Amino acid sequence: MKRLTTLLFIFSLGAILLVIAPVFVFGFKVIGNSGLCPNDVLDILLWAPFMAVMFFLISREVVGSGGRAGLPSLVVLVLFGAILFEGHGIHFGANAIHNIKDGGEDAGKLLSDIIYFYDESLGHWLFDVGFFGLLGTLFVMELKSTNGERIGKGELSVLLLSALLFGFYIGSSALEGQTAHEVLIYFIVLIVISAVVFLMKVRNIMTKRLTLFLCGAGVVIIVAYTVYYRIFGGLIEPSEWM
Repeated sequence: MKRLTTLLFIFSLGAILLVIAPVFVFGFKVIGNSGLCPNDVLDILLWAPFMAVMFFLISREVVGSGGRAGLPSLVVLVLFGAILFEGHGIHFGANAIHNIKDGGEDAGKLLSDIIYFYDESLGHWLFDVGFFGLLGTLFVMELKSTNGERIGKGELSVLLLSALLFGFYIGSSALEGQTAHEVLIYFIVLIVISAVVFLMKVRNIMTKRLTLFLCGAGVVIIVAYTVYYRIFGGLIEPSEWM
């Protein structure tokens, strides 16, 4: 099994354990006057270094497997990485103030609007642009590379399991971050591009591990959102019913 497949599994499982699992354990209860929930603390302390290391290792594997990494590609990866972590910090800072100030309502509408903008708009959008920009850049780099070693049945099972975990992580995060529709469109585009590449026989998709991983996650999100929409009548935030 290729190292990239192992990294994608660790990447997906780690995201679930650091972000999603703590919500089910601790809920959304704020710790004292900190403005932070227990899952926020874990997210801030562990998520950023974990993601930084994982994106670096995954990028290195994509490049090592033939992904074309000229200077422009490397600059784009660094730029998206910076945007990702900037958005992550802005979101959690504003979210903590929101919790302390009860949404800013006790300090007036202006402060409430400012907090909401940095928390739910700017923070989430910077985060998503950085996160999905990184994945999209690596996706293109891998597709442009020559065909590598074909994926075996055992390795394919690990990739699909990883995609299931990652799809659940991304799908849940996007729902809470109110960017579900944009994320849905993003993965549909990735799936369409991969399908065109496969049908035109430009590349053998069964040698592209990251591509299969992302397409699998996309299928999980499409199916999950369809069921979620039927149950709740819309793509509402999970915190509204948990």
